[in-house]
Amino acid sequence: MPRDQDLFTPFILAIQPNTIVTWQNDDTISHTIMTTWDQSNFLNPQAFSLTAAAGQTVSFTSRDGHL
Repeated sequence: MPRDQDLFTPFILAIQPNTIVTWQNDDTISHTIMTTWDQSNFLNPQAFSLTAAAGQTVSFTSRDGHL
């Protein structure tokens, strides 16, 4: 996440199953990465929530190819 922004980019990311996605938080405050409230077989079938501390990275492995 770039400094002073509210969203990671890209906001929506389609990936292959078993892909590791890593978020880098370059901001000076922590941010939470989570699925949206809408869930279906295509959109967010695997709900998650991660917190990226300031200056840190967090990773997630998708089991089904969707974030």
